[in-house]
Amino acid sequence: MDERAARRRQAQAMSDQVSSYGFETAARTICAEAESDGEAGMRAVAAVIVNRLDDGRWGDTLLKVCLAPAQFSCWNTTSKARTDIIAALDDFDATLCKARAYLSDALDGHQSPVGAATHYYNPSAVKEPPAWVKGAKLEGKVGSQIFFSGVK
Repeated sequence: MDERAARRRQAQAMSDQVSSYGFETAARTICAEAESDGEAGMRAVAAVIVNRLDDGRWGDTLLKVCLAPAQFSCWNTTSKARTDIIAALDDFDATLCKARAYLSDALDGHQSPVGAATHYYNPSAVKEPPAWVKGAKLEGKVGSQIFFSGVK
């Protein structure tokens, strides 16, 4: 088993056996970041979370990956999504249940709709592309987001 697969299985085992907090945080991240982009967008963000987990630079658990400083805008302290979307989600919300399923699929190794992307941004939400775009590989556009891999 390669190191990435081991890390993925460890994160899955932790969320299944110890606590669902990291898994739940990741599912809520998916909702807040991509709910408006439908299934395709939510699956793409789930893939980015798992790609980041596999990479290891953002942490070795789903919780660390999602809450890494300034990585997912929905967790920024000034984010409207943090109060309007994440906090308002009922545990049995249909979209949240779908996000959990998409995250499970990504953790189980289902094909990523955005390849090895670890980064994305919404061009309508920024005045200019982030600096990290330079030198990165475009993996595609899903919904309102543009996805990249190879970010240094």
